Amino acid sequence: MQTVSFRPGEVYVVYGVFFTAHSRYTGYVYTRQFRFSDMMNDLDQEFIRLQDATFQRLHAARQEEVQAGSLVLNRDQIILAMPRDIAGYERPPDRAQMVAEREQLKVIIEAWPFTVDGTIHRVQGAGLIDYIHDPLRLFLPVTQCAVAYNLNPNLNFQAPFVLVNRRRVELMVEATAVGRRQPIRPTEVLKNVEDREFRPEAVAAFLASTPMFKSILPEALAAACEDLLGRGLMGRRWYRAGTNVFTAGGTGDMLYIVESGRLVAYVADYENREYPLATFLQGDLFGEMAILGDTVRTFSVRALEHSVLIGIHQEAVLELVKQFPSLVTNLINALVQRHGRLAEARRAAIGT
Repeated sequence: MQTVSFRPGEVYVVYGVFFTAHSRYTGYVYTRQFRFSDMMNDLDQEFIRLQDATFQRLHAARQEEVQAGSLVLNRDQIILAMPRDIAGYERPPDRAQMVAEREQLKVIIEAWPFTVDGTIHRVQGAGLIDYIHDPLRLFLPVTQCAVAYNLNPNLNFQAPFVLVNRRRVELMVEATAVGRRQPIRPTEVLKNVEDREFRPEAVAAFLASTPMFKSILPEALAAACEDLLGRGLMGRRWYRAGTNVFTAGGTGDMLYIVESGRLVAYVADYENREYPLATFLQGDLFGEMAILGDTVRTFSVRALEHSVLIGIHQEAVLELVKQFPSLVTNLINALVQRHGRLAEARRAAIGT
């Protein structure tokens, strides 16, 4: 951690690493919080601005870092975060005593597409549910971590300290309860959800039943899905009720199709009053403007109940369009219908 000043009220400069489902970002953050975890858990901070930033696509064939200058990250989309440089320092006596009094527990955390094997420091007698539901922390600290990126095993790494977004935690289990020589696979991630493993033939059958992909043979679509999965350009995403898929003003490069659940599109005014625009149910798609070059989201989408989405990267959509030209017509029809409905709902809601 690098700082401008240690005096109270001054601004600190923190160099961090941030992982979303498909990308890794690094950069400097200006913050009034001295500790990295306090910065990430700042309740007033919805977006994080990175200076001198770089990013790399984790699913790309070649892992190249791209200089991005200044960029803004939606904090809810960050799955893992950690300081780039952890300075060695001696804890104050009161804090050292607090750490000593906590129980250390080896756990395995599933936060798709990451698996974190590490140690948590919980209050004596508290359970895992208490640890996850800490109202003061969105990001949970885990130490001495081995991190696996399940879409590319070549990107596994170790870190002394990682923060895990608790809204993205699908499973937390004591390490002693898991066969250490067996692959880490939860038998049940969430109630009433199918096995998380992405089966191309099953997903292709579902996609073929939706308006966008109905003109494509399931066999051809399954082959395309298997290829895109292998390159990390398509996959399932789970969102608990109350979790945002994306937020207005943010950037994106994903199209989403609802496999199950219910979500709402909404806008908010300057006083943070929310106005619903549309409801998305099974088979509906949204986010299509991002893949057509307009990367700034014009509305927010939130899960009203636990929802499973098929996420398709912009690059994947372009490849599918080349392989299946009929998708162009289907996509344009969806775009025209969606734009008309949302524009009318927006005018009715806030008069814009």
